[in-house]
Amino acid sequence: MSIKLTIEVDPKSVINIGFFIWAAGEYCESIVNEQNRMYFILSDDFSYVIDIFRSVYPLLNPYSKTIEGTFDVCFDIFFDHVTIQSIISKIQTLNFADIEVMNFLEKIIQCLKEKMSIGSYVVIEGNQ
Repeated sequence: MSIKLTIEVDPKSVINIGFFIWAAGEYCESIVNEQNRMYFILSDDFSYVIDIFRSVYPLLNPYSKTIEGTFDVCFDIFFDHVTIQSIISKIQTLNFADIEVMNFLEKIIQCLKEKMSIGSYVVIEGNQ
């Protein structure tokens, strides 16, 4: 399995199925600046951590002000900093013999931390 974490500047050019990660502001708006690079993770690669993201549900959606029961792979999901910290902690407990997988997990952690430093929310956007 090929493991990739790519920075995608123009999401319209992505033809693969997967997840974008970006930072949103206090009112759930996309923050437009050079620091808020959009990351894209292939769906197969995201499978290493998807159960961790699913484990934090039910979750309040700050955009719609509703409680969501499950992780939806087709829409934007807004995670506050407390929830992202929990997700990071859980990712840090994962242990794989494959060093490539461990490096990939570290890149995800760094990506999540980067987005927390930019905005009020970290957004995981599925294009499934």
